[in-house]
Formats: sequence, structure tokens, C-alpha cells
Amino acid sequence: MIQANNPVITARKALGTTYNRLAALEHGYMAAIPLDFRPHMIALGVNFEELAAAYPAWKLAQAAAST
Repeated sequence: MIQANNPVITARKALGTTYNRLAALEHGYMAAIPLDFRPHMIALGVNFEELAAAYPAWKLAQAAAST
């Protein structure tokens, strides 16, 4: 049973997203971090602009490593 006070679930809910959507982002299935995440990430103390810039670079590195 998942704990009701799981901090990861709390953070995901604070982002206003579903588990599947966040997992798709984590695994690199999305082209970019959705802009509707921006206000929620900022509220959580995340620098959205840095994260949004780093995500495509990470995706390119992942693709290069898999070829």
C-alpha cells in the first residue's frame, strides 16, 4: 500500500500531473517539458528555464549513447 504522505506523490500532485505523464517525461518520451509545469515547478523551487534547456540536451545524449 502506498503511504498517503509519500513526498514523491505529493510533489507529483503539486505539479498537477499524472503518474503516466511524469513517467513519459522522465523516460524522454516528450519532446520538451510541458509549459503548464512551469508555475508548479517554480513553486517547488525548481529553475524551470534551466531544466527546460537541459532536457533536450539530455535527450540528445541519450540518443547518441544508444546508437
